[in-house]
Amino acid sequence: MTGGVTFVTGDQLAEYDARGGASTFGMVTSDRTHRGATAYQQFDNGGIYSTDGWTFTVTGTLYRRYLAAGGMGGYLNAPIGDVRTGSTGITYQSFKGGQLTTPDYWDSPPPTTPAGGAKYTYPTLSSGSTGDYVRAVQAKVGAPIDGRYGASTVAAVRAFQQAQGIPVTGTVDLRTWARIMSSPNRVFDGTNGRLAPEQLTIVAPNWTLPTDAAQAFLAMQDKFRRDTGGTFTLNDAYRPFDRQVQLFVAYGAPRASVPGTSNHGDATTGAIDISLERDDATYRWLLANAILFGFGQSAYQNSSEPWHWQHTY
Repeated sequence: MTGGVTFVTGDQLAEYDARGGASTFGMVTSDRTHRGATAYQQFDNGGIYSTDGWTFTVTGTLYRRYLAAGGMGGYLNAPIGDVRTGSTGITYQSFKGGQLTTPDYWDSPPPTTPAGGAKYTYPTLSSGSTGDYVRAVQAKVGAPIDGRYGASTVAAVRAFQQAQGIPVTGTVDLRTWARIMSSPNRVFDGTNGRLAPEQLTIVAPNWTLPTDAAQAFLAMQDKFRRDTGGTFTLNDAYRPFDRQVQLFVAYGAPRASVPGTSNHGDATTGAIDISLERDDATYRWLLANAILFGFGQSAYQNSSEPWHWQHTY
């Protein structure tokens, strides 16, 4: 801000003009600012964010909720994609630390009332709870994994809730389940799609996953085989960077992720696409069991991409 006048400059200026200028964003409220690798500028009705040559905007209702969650200084950090709208009408945007959706689907976990009929309600967990779901929560929040919801688990859940910007209660309620299932521990260090062969494990013909996710997937598949006698059919798993580029050139945004930001290329996410229909037996089994092996979905994926699951811890 110079002498009371704020200018729009750099990548932000080009995006500002392309998106309709003041009619879209309103008045400028900040100078161009840098935080880490991201340069950004804020306005009354939106923000423009540039990282590694890519520029994305956050506007309207999602922008207000983004700021309420702390913006660049909060758990979401910088946007890594533009707004997308699924076939069921859910609008969502991805950030380094998670997703925002409109309507707000964070108040209940994705599988509670998905379109198509399959339903599964996750239990509320608190001090004194025991069992496999407690172990799944402990693995995600960094508590000792013993299947008993004691003081250390309460403290770890409270820390997780605080980091996610949701009410800090120490109890795993519907909102907390939603964050556990849809907030993978992603790493943005330039390795997306560029993992070394020794970091990958074969999980099916033609498909690999990062080793931690692969071990969890193979264990999950073993239980699925014992429970049902069947096996998973994979349609997608780890995507090398050049494959991400091919898909982006073929489909563009928002259908394809910007190369280097795909859930399918991350070292920790371990995203998979499983051949299934929304309400078939495989889908119902996954709703009840996948989280026990660290696999979950975001609200958008559950409603529009039921086949897409990602390793969240």
